[in-house]
Amino acid sequence: MRRIPVPVALLCIFAVSGFSGLIYESIWSHYLKLFLGHAAYSQVLVLVIFMGGLAIGSLVAGHFSPRWKHVLLGYALVEAVTGVIALLFHGAFDRITQASFVHVIPQLGSASAVQAYKWGLGALMLLPQSILLGMTFPLMSAGFVRQAPDAAGRSVSMLYFTNSLGGAIGVLASGFVLIPNFGLPGAIMTAGLLNLIVAFATWLLVKKISLPEPPAAQPVAPSRVPHDRGLSYRFLLFASLVTGMASFCYEIGWLRMLSLVLGASTHAFELMLSSFILGLALGGLWIKRRVERATDPRNLLAVIQVAMGLLALATLFVYGSTFDWMSVVMNTFTRTESGYAGFNWASHSIASLLMLPATFCAGMTLPVITFAALRMGAGERAIGGVYAANTIGAIMGIVLATHVLMPAFSAKGVILAGAAMDFGLGLLLFATMAPPARIRRVAAAAVIGVVAFTFTFLAANVDPLKLTSGVFRYGFSRSSQDEVLYLKDGKTANVSVSRKGSEVSLATNGKFDASINMGPGPAGVDEVTQTLLGALPLMLHSAPKTAAVVGFGSGMTSHTLLLDPGIESVDTIEIEERIIEAARRGFFPRNRQAYEDPRSRIHIEDAKTYFSVANKQYDIIVSEPSNPWVSGISSLFTEEFYRHVSGHLNDGGLLVQWMQLYEIDFVSVASVMKALSPWFQDYAIYIADRDNILIIASKNANLGGPQERAFSLPGLREDLRRMGVLSSDDVRARRVAGKALLDPFFGRSLAPVNSDYFPFIDNRAARARFMKQIAAEPVLLLISELPIAAMLDSPSSRVSWQGLSIQNPSARSLAQLVVRFVIEGQDDVVLSHMRDAVAMARMGAQDCGAAAPMVWQSAWVKVGRFVAPYLEQDQAAAFWSRLLPPRCRERMSMQAQQWYRLLSAVGARDAQAMIDRGGEMLRRSTPDSPARDTYYAAGATILGYLALQETERARDVWPELRERIPSGAEPAMELRWLEAIAIGRLQKQ
Repeated sequence: MRRIPVPVALLCIFAVSGFSGLIYESIWSHYLKLFLGHAAYSQVLVLVIFMGGLAIGSLVAGHFSPRWKHVLLGYALVEAVTGVIALLFHGAFDRITQASFVHVIPQLGSASAVQAYKWGLGALMLLPQSILLGMTFPLMSAGFVRQAPDAAGRSVSMLYFTNSLGGAIGVLASGFVLIPNFGLPGAIMTAGLLNLIVAFATWLLVKKISLPEPPAAQPVAPSRVPHDRGLSYRFLLFASLVTGMASFCYEIGWLRMLSLVLGASTHAFELMLSSFILGLALGGLWIKRRVERATDPRNLLAVIQVAMGLLALATLFVYGSTFDWMSVVMNTFTRTESGYAGFNWASHSIASLLMLPATFCAGMTLPVITFAALRMGAGERAIGGVYAANTIGAIMGIVLATHVLMPAFSAKGVILAGAAMDFGLGLLLFATMAPPARIRRVAAAAVIGVVAFTFTFLAANVDPLKLTSGVFRYGFSRSSQDEVLYLKDGKTANVSVSRKGSEVSLATNGKFDASINMGPGPAGVDEVTQTLLGALPLMLHSAPKTAAVVGFGSGMTSHTLLLDPGIESVDTIEIEERIIEAARRGFFPRNRQAYEDPRSRIHIEDAKTYFSVANKQYDIIVSEPSNPWVSGISSLFTEEFYRHVSGHLNDGGLLVQWMQLYEIDFVSVASVMKALSPWFQDYAIYIADRDNILIIASKNANLGGPQERAFSLPGLREDLRRMGVLSSDDVRARRVAGKALLDPFFGRSLAPVNSDYFPFIDNRAARARFMKQIAAEPVLLLISELPIAAMLDSPSSRVSWQGLSIQNPSARSLAQLVVRFVIEGQDDVVLSHMRDAVAMARMGAQDCGAAAPMVWQSAWVKVGRFVAPYLEQDQAAAFWSRLLPPRCRERMSMQAQQWYRLLSAVGARDAQAMIDRGGEMLRRSTPDSPARDTYYAAGATILGYLALQETERARDVWPELRERIPSGAEPAMELRWLEAIAIGRLQKQ
């Protein structure tokens, strides 16, 4: 069998090491953010700790590797220790952080002490393995170079290529395969096992090869070293630092820019990062044969730096076209699983087209600088030294770009600054050359630079309506808004405010998060949700004093809470400071209280961090973050978050959680409900509109019904009236059900509990967004044809007809209009699909359906099924008398009489009659009967048994039902809900 050459084996080993290394970068950062938070300074701190560890490790390796004969054994040992730490990391992290939150942090007493403790502990948990990772490149490079000392440049280039290529693949494998299937613990254990395999393979390889002595610190090819001493080792370290700083400016700037094109999901960021690293890898590959042929590395490096700066500037001109490319992508791929795969590949291509030319140059710099240092006699220490300087530069770039350049000059300014660093370094390198080449090249490059930077600053501007288009959602490369009122980059996101007519909308990274109609007309799309988030807990809590709001949005929720004079303080926690500016610019004075009321306090902080540091208790906590597909947001829908938040509620305190039903599937909603339920004694779901639900959870008490107190507050009453919320009945009609009925329904789903360590919805939500999925189940439960909640839920959920507006999302208000139409003949334009059925039923009643008996029966049954769940007893007699005159009832067919008796029983909420009449119809059904009718009869029968607490008899209806429906037919949702309730009750017996 042919043996694999040692260099090829080492390159393969190092590719696997790069694969696992990028898994670590993603996973360790994710773990640490769970402890430190997702605020801008926390994100920077995580990167600084990680990159700092890499710098320390490379310096340590660079210092000691020249003294070690068995440098590859040292590399194997480092990989093995890294793997062992990875296998133990999850358990240790979980125990340490939980103990910190429970026992240490509450005792520290001050916010500064808490932050100092968290930062120190975070560094201790991440630094050791980061240092080890930082040692791998210098050690492997030293071992590789010793095998072929005359090809040092080529060796370093190939190692850089293979390691980076493995990293580019590792990023994608981590985000698209490992985390979705195995969670964070499984992903980090996979990386750990790979490290152990790498260590073992290296050890086996070392046993079979001879190990050369460490080389002395002398030039590799003395005859080719330039006589000019301007290119000192220190200067090379400086060059490595500058180009590292510039590269991270590019990365941060491009990620922000592309988030408006690809979306700000976790998957999108992984695609962008993979594209960035792929460019580095290809640059390292291209330079491998050319670096050693360069007569003067300064000239080569200077050309690369100048080219990189110019190519980075060019991305600002290309950027506008990426919106058009994404528009084509969105309109090409179908909204399916395979379409989503195509969307991701296309997104990766768009990111690569933008970034690859400049990153290709960036991938050449480290090999060239390292080779130059080796050639001038710096020895093996140069490998670690150059790598460390580059990493230190990256740290400086992270801090500078995030905290200075981005908020002050936007993403464009960040790219310009990075390009200026690279271009300036190129000029400096040209200046170290011997005249007259120095003068000529510096002058030519300077002229080119002045022209390029001036032209870019003035001309590289993208239409604001493109930047706010949300092309990754809608497929249009230009927004339909009339104008953009505000557009700025913050430390964590791009924030914009735009206007269309009188409706003003706020967007984060191109995704609309709030809108208000600032004119005199009806409420905007989001206003009902934003207002009810604040008003609903005021109706459900007897006397709230303190409140916290997670996510500022439009400011309407905080404003609404502050309209209650009994509220003593409202703490609003927002992670992005630009949101506060933008909401004032777009929505003031509609959100006036949030800004001007002295009881309002706004905190720029990550929510988890704020609660742990502030250590305050609240009567109300409202959580209204962005959609869970946005990177980092899903951590506000996890069981750890709900456990944490419940600990900051007073006795009787309420959590109000917003969740959208658009661009999400039911399985994800169920995953969130499974995460929330264990930490609260009771909860209920209210429908804000067809696209949004409000989850109200009580820490240690059962929820009552909404009270009228909130409608006695003048400012709040007027806001609610504008939303079409006229009374507490209007709110009560939006209630789907409470925990006792909904827990079994969500429990039927196979969805796992959404958690920090197993971020289920983070991995599904971006796909659901692309596929335009809708979780319609909560709304369908609300408008069910059977009065399930009315008969099984708490008495406080019962609703009267008084005070319901036509905007109510339940079917109750429409049913009232149908009853009026039937009784009085009073038509209404909003009856829509029921108008024809009512008219047909009224017409057929004139001759008892003699002309078309089945058409008449179909019409009045449709009307009866729609109205029965909401029929008031004082209306029932008149309704049925008009819909089915007594003179007609005796002339109806047996089937029609059965329908009348069953619908009358349902309308009267007569459980025993529902059992009798529903059972009668069910027994007469066959597999050839309309399945919808069979399901209704079975559902009415089961509901009757459950209402009478005869759960076992309710369960026994199912075998009979299965005999009367086609094989493999999916039962109606109401039936699945009733079955879940029955099973849940039996399990508790």
